[in-house]
Amino acid sequence: MKYFFNKNITIHRKAKISNKGDLILFDGAKLTLGRRRNKPHPHNATTLIIKSSASLQIHDQCSLFNGGVFSINSSAKVIIKSAYINEGFNININKGLQIGTGVLIGNNSFITDSNQHSLNGITKIETIVIEDNVWVGANCTLLPGAIIREGAVIAAGAVVSSEVQAYSLYGGVPAKLIKKNITWNR
Repeated sequence: MKYFFNKNITIHRKAKISNKGDLILFDGAKLTLGRRRNKPHPHNATTLIIKSSASLQIHDQCSLFNGGVFSINSSAKVIIKSAYINEGFNININKGLQIGTGVLIGNNSFITDSNQHSLNGITKIETIVIEDNVWVGANCTLLPGAIIREGAVIAAGAVVSSEVQAYSLYGGVPAKLIKKNITWNR
């Protein structure tokens, strides 16, 4: 069962939006919340939270599948060109997130631009950048300052906290270069 917010936003059963900021969809852009398969995700509901003075801009297509939480905190800015963010995601943004075109993010991925707590009196908050045609595998973690360059692939379970070279495969904890000059297809 689908619930339509308007012709550009599709909200499936049990998905919800809490918007106290700016949700901006450019001409022809589409946002889909919830549902990937007929079988329910163990966490079911997909939740998009945009807090006061925060913004989410969608330029083309963004699908947030079942069982995920996407929280954009006060004054944070998120720009998504086109992305499929698979089931069970947890995204918490305090400053900024930029996602390019043709980005795939695997099941149960965790993305945060803040370490959430101070260490020696310092709280690290840095924008995360995911460039065009990036594939982030299942169960990955992207931490403050992660920059994933165009065409890169992040192997399942990897933890990224720094820059990843374009057209390269990275994996491990912490993520390390596995192979250069790769290509991948949807």
